[in-house]
Amino acid sequence: MRGQVMIKAIATYIGNRAVGNARRSFAPVLIMLVMFLSSCGHGGNVPEVRKGVIDLRNIDFRENKDIKLSGSWEFFWQKFLVTDGMDPVNSSPDGLIDIPGTWNGYRLHGKRLPDQGFASYRATLLLPPAGEEFAINLLFAISSSRVYAAYPDGSVELLGKAGKPGKTEEDTRPLMGSILAKFRGANRVTLIFEVADFGTNIGGLWTAPSVGRAGDLTRNIMNIRFREFFIIGALTIFGFFHILFFLLRREEKAPLWLGIYCLLVALLSTSYGNLRLFEELYPDANCFEALNRVTFLCIYLGFPIFLTFYYKAFPRYFPARMIYAVWGISVLLTLPVLFLKSYYFYKTLIVYDAHIIIFGLWFVVLMIRGFYQDRSRLAFISFTGLAVIFAVSINDILMVHRVVNTGLYSGYGLFFLVLTQAYIVSSQNASARRRAEKLWKQLMLKSGELESANTMLTDLNLNLEHKVEGRTRELQHAKEKIEAAMEELESVNEHLLSTNSRLEQTQRIIKVDLSMAANVQKSFFVKDPPAIRDWDIAFVNQPMADVSGDFYDFYTEEGRLMGISLFDVSGHGVASGLITMIGKSLAFRLFMENRDKPAADIMGIFNKNLIKEMGAMDNYLTGVMLKIDGDCLEYVNAAHPDLLVRKGGKDTVDIIRKSDHPGTGGFLGIPIMNNEFDMQRVPVQSGDSFLVYSDCLVENQNLGGEPYGLDKLVSAFGAASHGTPAREQLQSILDDFYLYLQGNKRADDLTAVLLRKL
Repeated sequence: MRGQVMIKAIATYIGNRAVGNARRSFAPVLIMLVMFLSSCGHGGNVPEVRKGVIDLRNIDFRENKDIKLSGSWEFFWQKFLVTDGMDPVNSSPDGLIDIPGTWNGYRLHGKRLPDQGFASYRATLLLPPAGEEFAINLLFAISSSRVYAAYPDGSVELLGKAGKPGKTEEDTRPLMGSILAKFRGANRVTLIFEVADFGTNIGGLWTAPSVGRAGDLTRNIMNIRFREFFIIGALTIFGFFHILFFLLRREEKAPLWLGIYCLLVALLSTSYGNLRLFEELYPDANCFEALNRVTFLCIYLGFPIFLTFYYKAFPRYFPARMIYAVWGISVLLTLPVLFLKSYYFYKTLIVYDAHIIIFGLWFVVLMIRGFYQDRSRLAFISFTGLAVIFAVSINDILMVHRVVNTGLYSGYGLFFLVLTQAYIVSSQNASARRRAEKLWKQLMLKSGELESANTMLTDLNLNLEHKVEGRTRELQHAKEKIEAAMEELESVNEHLLSTNSRLEQTQRIIKVDLSMAANVQKSFFVKDPPAIRDWDIAFVNQPMADVSGDFYDFYTEEGRLMGISLFDVSGHGVASGLITMIGKSLAFRLFMENRDKPAADIMGIFNKNLIKEMGAMDNYLTGVMLKIDGDCLEYVNAAHPDLLVRKGGKDTVDIIRKSDHPGTGGFLGIPIMNNEFDMQRVPVQSGDSFLVYSDCLVENQNLGGEPYGLDKLVSAFGAASHGTPAREQLQSILDDFYLYLQGNKRADDLTAVLLRKL
């Protein structure tokens, strides 16, 4: 808490003392920086492991959802307590060792332990007598591990493993994967970690495991992974965006280097830090050496690429010899990575850390000097992004060398840096528009002056015989003014043409961005209906433009349909498209986590989480959610068009109208609306068909300005042939809809889902 207060005080001081224009224009970015740094704090005092025991009996696990088991653990060198058949609870340890840490340099019985070997770690947990189910999470151990739990009844349970720890290099399969496992709640639980490392020089429990209630810890880990995936996706999009920007304007090299750096850090984030994607997808693969090479190449090449980006963006601030020196050192560091084993190139980390601190400080000093020389607002913004990325890089270096235990935040730092660059691009576009408006006003002023001069010439011509001698000098003066005005008009026209060219180029870039966003969204949505044994499903999704504001999903489990949802985001464009991807992921996760709850409760949970995710955005959502409960269908409507039901063997269609109770069924994603959601249960029989749809299907108008309407939709649904597949019924409705439009274009995104009970 004290750290967060200090961070906010420092940010306030900087905001009060910064240069006037830079302070005002960069206030939103500074606020995001304060929010980010504030979120990195840790609250609450929890006990540590002392002499292999940690007392958690008085801990409220509802408040402390993720407790780090750091401290002094019991240490057994060259022994596997469980695998060797020793007493896992009562065996005497060889000594105590601090976690997180490595056994490299640890002194045991007066002797320094070697880099490579195997060992066991043991800690006893004193837990509350509530009997709840707990879980343990280990980010990774170097370089292979397995964990056991010993209970008071004498039973020992294998909770999880990463790789295959062995007593020799030949018997060991290294894999630095994460372990997340549940264990039975008991008054006293002993955790035993068996760790082996023959591939690096930093073996051991490099990160402290954490413990908590099973549900809380699992959700916490899933939230962390969701944020990591979001950062990786954002960095990938930013990377390709800046590379495309460079391809459109090849004379600007800075976007190319920034794009490469974004993609490099996105790749690094999949194998380093809080997310080790490849190890989780392929836990049995023998890929330790290959992954280490990829990780170290990304780290060693990332720093010179990052400095080259700033050198191309501000060439006057930095000497070229500095960039060449950094590239030379980085290339030399990559040679051991390419040709030696992990054990040897791990030792080059200290050289890399030293050179990144030295050159990084030099780089920051040069950036500060350039900022104070130019007093440039954009330079100040870039310097702020640089300061953040340099600070988190220092934090990660200290984390790697176990000086601090705060976590790895380089991905977040780069994300903030990219936000600053996006702000700079937006500021440049706004400045270009203001210059164009100023030039237009100047043009109108000069045109008025030219009109006045022409009037004066006409008057002179009418009275030429009487005023020729007296007005000759005035005529000459007027002529000079006209010539000067024409020259200035030509200059203004050239400026307008140049400004128009830049605006057209910006418009092309925006069009490319929209196309790329549409491709990302299409890959995110379901392309074909799921194969369900007792339901026939058909759907259609036709965006009005490149990016759709509608999203839908099917929730299945073991070939059984559990439910569906369809939502419509207000507005159009990239912002609505991003909300569809956030909303779809959020709806899927919350539905699956709460599938045992009624549909109304799931919709309420989704609305609360959606408000947190969307923040202060102006968009809102409407939607429906159907949950299958045996022979009934639970139906919840949030300000969306009504559900249509056609009972088997009948031509009539029932309209299941949404609740009209005050305060229920309102819009989603609006913080000031404290909605509750009513739920209706609809019986389901074989042959019944259900239709959910977006408002385009009833509100779109024909050439005469008349909407298709609910009555025509009900008639078309009832006219579909009995017993035909869902796809044919839906196509019959769409044929009638487009025939009614008479060639008129749709004014909104069209999405519809038809379910038919088999």
